[in-house]
Amino acid sequence: MPPDSSFPHSYPDLVHRAIETATRASPEWRVPKDVFARYLTERISEPSHLEEALSHGWIEDLYLCCACVARVPMAFEAMDSHLAAVTAAIRTRRQAMDDDEFKQRLRERLFVGTAGTGPKISNYSGRGEFRHWLKVVAVRLRIDCERACAPATPDRDLLRQLGTLIDNPELLHFKRIYRAEFELALADAMRSLSGRYVLYLRQYYFDGLTLDQIARLHRLDPSTVSRTLMKAASLVRKHLRRTLTERLKISAATLESILRLLDGQLSLPRGIALDG
Repeated sequence: MPPDSSFPHSYPDLVHRAIETATRASPEWRVPKDVFARYLTERISEPSHLEEALSHGWIEDLYLCCACVARVPMAFEAMDSHLAAVTAAIRTRRQAMDDDEFKQRLRERLFVGTAGTGPKISNYSGRGEFRHWLKVVAVRLRIDCERACAPATPDRDLLRQLGTLIDNPELLHFKRIYRAEFELALADAMRSLSGRYVLYLRQYYFDGLTLDQIARLHRLDPSTVSRTLMKAASLVRKHLRRTLTERLKISAATLESILRLLDGQLSLPRGIALDG
């Protein structure tokens, strides 16, 4: 069948191929061809990018998202399998809400949106793997939920993981003496960070992702992730310095010794000392 000349695009053959590919892969629901053509070309404006999306199977994901935006009931059922998988993938030992409640919150963010924003699902551009994009959305929502439900202990699993990484014998001795103050200071430091810093720290320390893996997940250069992690570590260090100075009755020399230990234990990425 020849491409429809009414499609709103400048590369009709490719768009026609994308539509045929998407509809063949999802015969159980349908979106009008002109609707999907417009949706697609609003997000993929370069023919080379569309070729890439076709070769990697991302067009089918984009079609599913378009169907959800168009409120196609069968598409929501298909999307639920993705939501279940990502919810299980980011499950933590002591999360603030159960999986069913979290999935409902995720549905609301994806299909309803929040004040001032439309449905998040419409932001998927078909320029990368949908499951990676969805995981980023879900992890950010998980952090938001943890903060809302337990503001005194933000991202508790990450906080616990960072605490266990600080295993220098001298620092452990300090922690035994000033355990409560140390934990409060570290919690305050983590709570002071923006969501992006907490997300990267969680993925690097708690999820065990490498710089390259985090970079691919967020479609960034690894050097950008490295700089962000180093900045997060620097902010943690500065906050700890200020908080410990206020709370502990110790000499400046002792505090500097403690912070030098922290420099070695909280280097981000591994082996890179904290700045300032």
